[in-house]
Amino acid sequence: MIRARFTRWPLAALIVVIGAPAGLRGQDQECRPFLDGPRLPLPGPDPALRTGAEILTTGCGLGLGAGIGLVPATALVRYRSAWAYDHNDGALWTGRGLSTAVAGGLGFQRNHLRIVLDPTVAFQENRSFRLAGPDLKYPYGNANIDWPQQPRLGGFWTVSVGQSVIALSAGPAELALSTENLWWGPARRYPILVGNTAPGFANLRLGTNRAVDIGIGDLDVDLLWGRLDESAQFDTVSSNDHRLFTGFFFEFRPRIMPGLSLGVAGVQHNRWDESASRFLNLYTFSFNGELEHTKGNGLLSVEAHWRLVESDADFYVEWARDDYWADIQDLLTEPDHTQAYLFGFEKVVQGATLLRVSGELVHLESSSPTFLSRGGSGRNRFYLHGQTPQGHTNQGQLLGAAIGSGSDAQYLAIDRLGSARTLGFYLERIRRDEDTYYERFASKYSFLGHDLELTVGLTGEERRGGLRVQWEAAYSRRKNRSFIGMDGVNYPPSFRETNLSFSARTFWVPSPGR
Repeated sequence: MIRARFTRWPLAALIVVIGAPAGLRGQDQECRPFLDGPRLPLPGPDPALRTGAEILTTGCGLGLGAGIGLVPATALVRYRSAWAYDHNDGALWTGRGLSTAVAGGLGFQRNHLRIVLDPTVAFQENRSFRLAGPDLKYPYGNANIDWPQQPRLGGFWTVSVGQSVIALSAGPAELALSTENLWWGPARRYPILVGNTAPGFANLRLGTNRAVDIGIGDLDVDLLWGRLDESAQFDTVSSNDHRLFTGFFFEFRPRIMPGLSLGVAGVQHNRWDESASRFLNLYTFSFNGELEHTKGNGLLSVEAHWRLVESDADFYVEWARDDYWADIQDLLTEPDHTQAYLFGFEKVVQGATLLRVSGELVHLESSSPTFLSRGGSGRNRFYLHGQTPQGHTNQGQLLGAAIGSGSDAQYLAIDRLGSARTLGFYLERIRRDEDTYYERFASKYSFLGHDLELTVGLTGEERRGGLRVQWEAAYSRRKNRSFIGMDGVNYPPSFRETNLSFSARTFWVPSPGR
């Protein structure tokens, strides 16, 4: 009875949001919600550099006069029947059962000052499901990553500052203090370096608020300093509860090749108590494991994205590496050490019916044998590192691709596009935590023991005036989840589960000129 009483409140909030017209925060060429990740319009500008709340400058906020506007409300509801899978939903934790979030607020824009207050309130039913290991922590080497299987037991509410920001601009330059979720790189579903699966973290950002013409092309820049927090499940050591997160992002669009964008991004984790001089290591490109007294880890990414406007097509690729390199020789000799990569495409087919075909492949598995020449440090994996015990996480959720360290995924979708309705179909394959499997279980179970999930899903969007409702229903079949029951004695593995999931997101896009 207590559970039922709690869950009625988020549903009531959803009904209120549906009935209350409000605009939506701007993203790309139209107003888009940021809860649940980006669904890009076609065609649109390069998605490589995204932040959450670019509201009043894009005309997406609902103006109230005197520079004040409503940050349009968004509501997200998700349901999973069997196990948790948290991905691309910011402060919300998508566990088993019902998970709901509502976001909205106020914005102010005058001259060079922009202020957005856009908090998120969420309820997570968080029903129990079978776990691997004796507690909630990540069960395989929990000293290397703060990624609990559940954040706590039972239902809970969370309130976060959400996509809020205070920013000062001078021409194309901007200095911002925010808690916005960032999305760096070309990925549409599996952002390698920084996405919005984890809650946004407090950060100071210095960069551009629009592309700068440098003669040979356009340039976007971001430099960032932030604070990451660990979850309550990780440990009881108060001295490591916070970490310094520094990052940079450069994106260049050469004039001689319209539609092409090239980018490089880097992030670095350091102890919060390190001296200020170490904070600048990232910006001198000192990805060098031999730096004396440096206790941290760095990740670097390079990407290319080519939009063929006349063909209504997109192609993009990203390569990334986790772990410092000792020197240039190390980098050039073994660039595949703890590497990750991603390929993606999107194509609109014109005809009697307008179709969009899209796909994405991401590889986070440490398939290279370079660990054989590196001793203990070679056991580092993508998102895990000995010098950063919490890994590439914030508050127990992943900063990058939601499939997690050592995993691979492929996604293929076909959407029928219409002015009032979009209907789609997708297939997804995920093989999780391959590094753990090969280290602990492969010698006993051969190809039979992989943690493999196959999903088939339907998606849609209904547009009625300014009201939009996006939904997704999916059927997932998974075997050997988290290698449960694989003790090296029982053979072959036989743990199989079915997950039914549904999500709906509703928001209002004001008509032009409002």
